[in-house]
Amino acid sequence: MRARYMRITGPMLRKVARQIGEALWELPGTD
Repeated sequence: MRARYMRITGPMLRKVARQIGEALWELPGTD
């Protein structure tokens, strides 16, 4: 059950982390 849970949340967390990273990268560049 745990492995299945991680298999689903793994990519999801990675996608969220990427979105947050992009947002943080765009914040300083308000040129």
